[in-house]
Amino acid sequence: MLKRLALSLLVTGPLLSTLMAVSGVVYSDLNKNGKLDSGEPGIEGVLVTNGNQVLASDESGHYELTEEGGDFVFVVIPNGWETRLTDDRRPLYYHDSSLETANFPLWKTEKKSVAKALVLADTQTYTETDVGYLRDSTVEAILASGEKFDFGVTLGDVVNDDLSLLPKVNRALSRIDSTFYYVNGNHDLDFDAVVDGEAVASFEALYGPANFAFESGPALFIGLDDVRFPVDVNGRKTYIGGLREDQFVWLENLLAFVPKEKPLVLMAHIPMFQPDIDGVDTFRVADRERLFDLLKGRTNSMFLSGHTHYQRHYFHEEEQGWVGESPLHEYNVAAACGSFWGGPLDENGIPVSTMWDGTPPGFAILKVTADGFRSEYRPTSFPADYQIGLTVPKRIKEGQGWVSFYANVFDGHEGWTVTARIDEREQSRGMGHTLAWDPGYVAAYLAQDDEGQPLPEKRLPDPKICFHLWKGYFPSDMNTGEHQVTVTATHPDGRSFEAKASFSVEP
Repeated sequence: MLKRLALSLLVTGPLLSTLMAVSGVVYSDLNKNGKLDSGEPGIEGVLVTNGNQVLASDESGHYELTEEGGDFVFVVIPNGWETRLTDDRRPLYYHDSSLETANFPLWKTEKKSVAKALVLADTQTYTETDVGYLRDSTVEAILASGEKFDFGVTLGDVVNDDLSLLPKVNRALSRIDSTFYYVNGNHDLDFDAVVDGEAVASFEALYGPANFAFESGPALFIGLDDVRFPVDVNGRKTYIGGLREDQFVWLENLLAFVPKEKPLVLMAHIPMFQPDIDGVDTFRVADRERLFDLLKGRTNSMFLSGHTHYQRHYFHEEEQGWVGESPLHEYNVAAACGSFWGGPLDENGIPVSTMWDGTPPGFAILKVTADGFRSEYRPTSFPADYQIGLTVPKRIKEGQGWVSFYANVFDGHEGWTVTARIDEREQSRGMGHTLAWDPGYVAAYLAQDDEGQPLPEKRLPDPKICFHLWKGYFPSDMNTGEHQVTVTATHPDGRSFEAKASFSVEP
């Protein structure tokens, strides 16, 4: 039975709309007391919404929403402003829509030309022990990196069904000195919900609207609940990726205020591509096509997702319904929990939790400028420059041909160039992108139950196809003795990473 979060606020499902008008003022809270005091000026042009109607505050900061809406009235925090935070660093940019008057205090801050975001997918804690793993691995790694962020976001599956753990995860992540936004996943729901949209009631009681937006730097970031639950599939109560009609209406109304050239980042849990090579639909095709139609002409857009517990950069093209000058980039971020906090323990007592594509657990950093997006992936338990996992034979027979080796470029995609050089040979050899299991992960998967090793509490999961794997072959003319292979992976923007491994050639 699902353990549900104890609520101090009763929240009805977002489909139970209200017709009550709500008005108020968006203002500069000069003394930061959260109250509209005499002499505190209104802020013009701030978007205010009730989850349906969207409008901009007038020259005095005043707004009035009169159309049907959802359970919340909230603002789209503009670049150069911030709002109050809870003790665990959640932003208070919303009010209950049952209020007749709702004022929004904002604090003026530096207006930035670059947005820098910390992105976590699937922290997915099952127990308080897992919350400790999150705190002692992911959070510690982020703090040790010395990186500073404009905000952080989790891409859903904050917990694994036990909603009583949500506040504990919040506290763990609050050690990071950033405002944190939370997107819901399929494991953050009220599973006794009978109508799609009601399943996020507990989540919204803690975090506010499941669909929200804010500016950071030059970009607009939009968080979306793309988990449709409950749906019936062959008589089974389950979920699927997609959007409801009211979400499409809100998005259309919101985007009407957004210039076509403005960078746009959509953040949700379930990816829009079909993650399994068997072609089973996990996101409703009609919803994806309708969303792409709403984004038509917005070529400076990207999509962040989680859910899969692997890493993949997917580029939507005409075949997927995207029409644009260039493909729509979806970054499906690897899970912070890796393979569900599973596998053998490392030297720090944390599960290695390597994902089924061979990617180690970690976090992503996204930078957005007016011209585009730049992402990078940081493994939690390794140095920042550990970006390639090599699988190389330890010993090779002299003169033997077609001996292969593999490079798992954790953040790679088909646009990367990967080369290998043996020893100090002048000529580097190109490696071919391939779709296969990562042999290094297969070896770890098989070794986890070796005799003499303690059995892990949770096993590493079965291997799956790796979408960022390259294959190379050793030359057959190597002399006997010790050798070294150096693999270089180069991003399309020129960034490059290197990994080395030793092996021997024997007579």
